[in-house]
Amino acid sequence: MSPALALVAALLSPLTAAHPTASSPSVTIDSGVVIGVTEPLLIAPDVSVTKFLGIPFADEPVRWSPPQPATPWPTPLAATTVGPACIQEFPYPEAYRARIMRLFNTPNGAPAPEESEDCLSLNVFAPPSAVPGSNGWHDWSDSNEPLPVLFWIYGGSLRFGYGGSPAYDGSNLAAQNNVIVVTINYRTNIFGFPGASILPKGEQNLGYLDQRLALDWVQRNIAQFGGDPTKVTIFGESAGALSIDALLTQAPTNDAGTLPFRAAILESGTGSLRSPIPDFGFWWKNASLTLGCGAAGDDLECMRALPATTIKDAIERNIISTWPPVPDNVTFAEYPRQNRLDSTAADLHDFARVPILIGSNAEEGRLYSIDVTSLYAYINASFPNPTNNPAISSLVQTLNETYTAVSTDPFISVAALVTDSTFQCPAAIVGRETAQVGVPTYRYYYNASFPNLELFPRAGVWHSSEVPVVFETFPQGTATQWQKDLSAGIGKIWADFAREPATGGGGDLPGLPELAVLGGGARAENGDSDRGDGQVVKVVGGDVIGEVDARCGIWEAVYDARCANGVC
Repeated sequence: MSPALALVAALLSPLTAAHPTASSPSVTIDSGVVIGVTEPLLIAPDVSVTKFLGIPFADEPVRWSPPQPATPWPTPLAATTVGPACIQEFPYPEAYRARIMRLFNTPNGAPAPEESEDCLSLNVFAPPSAVPGSNGWHDWSDSNEPLPVLFWIYGGSLRFGYGGSPAYDGSNLAAQNNVIVVTINYRTNIFGFPGASILPKGEQNLGYLDQRLALDWVQRNIAQFGGDPTKVTIFGESAGALSIDALLTQAPTNDAGTLPFRAAILESGTGSLRSPIPDFGFWWKNASLTLGCGAAGDDLECMRALPATTIKDAIERNIISTWPPVPDNVTFAEYPRQNRLDSTAADLHDFARVPILIGSNAEEGRLYSIDVTSLYAYINASFPNPTNNPAISSLVQTLNETYTAVSTDPFISVAALVTDSTFQCPAAIVGRETAQVGVPTYRYYYNASFPNLELFPRAGVWHSSEVPVVFETFPQGTATQWQKDLSAGIGKIWADFAREPATGGGGDLPGLPELAVLGGGARAENGDSDRGDGQVVKVVGGDVIGEVDARCGIWEAVYDARCANGVC
């Protein structure tokens, strides 16, 4: 936000925002005074949370330029509402677009957020026990210590998402578990990952640069909210977990070699076992041509002059919408798997040797198999073989036989294939290889579904269905008691991990090779009485892990072949 806009916002804000009170506390950070709000939790009115929403951590970015730290604002800033989302991309066809928007843009019927290129803001949620620094709303006390920080990076295929989503409201997680929660915005799709060769290589992954600047903001300012900058745990889901893996394998150390985080949680995503991408600039050139700026993609000023809504509409309607991060060895490692395997304590830049909690959901792939009618056609489309390569032909046959044995229903068989190939097996391998180099590693397997989160028929434990359980943001009026109990338990596990990551949250979690099964196998279709085995955490090993990872040998061979060709 520009200084002028900040001044206008302050002048137009309620009078109470200019005079801090118990319900509108103020904090002074390096760019000025921010005034938040303290209010009771909806799910526990006797517990309060203090929220500072929509704090700019950067100025309005110049399109396709790195973010710059926020210019100080001259008058107190009312931080009582979340900022706009960055420009999002929800591609057509309409049925797919509507489903994705319903799940991720308007959860539980929430209104769609405003979108803007001036979107680089963050939100801070603090519990009642938070004792901020000397510029905060309380004085320091001998009985209080600064709190651990959970720093959230949202998913959305690097195409959509926003930190102000009601699904990511950190109020319950913070207030009920005595941690500080920070959620951020970062640029996605063509605005955040353009892949444009006309840009300097180290400035192409703009969304990752946004994330890193937000982490730097936390290091500079979180103490003023009662947080401990030396106890930051980064956590994210899907593309957010991919972003976490990028931070681990190309870590943002400062001049002293210090990391801006000390632990990481990866929910349903990694970036170390990726598919080859032959031409990172293809989609940028396609967009440039479609938008009338030439096929070469070298007219940056033409692209910058276009209205953001014009670009958004083009990338949504023309299916020119794959925006992978570019391996730049600045924000995204060229060889992330090798960085992990070769890591030493002497070099934290190539791999941040911090404790990790990594996991996946039992039926991730059901979100992606809704419209699939043929397993064999899906496999052939995923592994095209125009030259009749015998190795690919053999793989296609093996996959068809293996997943037909899972189910003859393509919705189920393709879901199992996607679950294994994209989420389950990468989590198993990245976890194993992290532990292999001596880093404390904990792995979970989320296995529960609930009626109020079954957002399409037979949804099961679909990709991202654990997120509202972690944040306790599912619809409370229709929640089962087991859902509430499980959510409270998982929130505690995540918070305890942030408190004591080296010991798995003080013993909450087993280290590898054991696995923490969360949710007990409860299923929505069995109704309110289904608690599965009734255990928030069940520690398993041996045969159970073998069953969970039964088909990972096939996929590890695929990943190894990709890595042998220089992909990872």
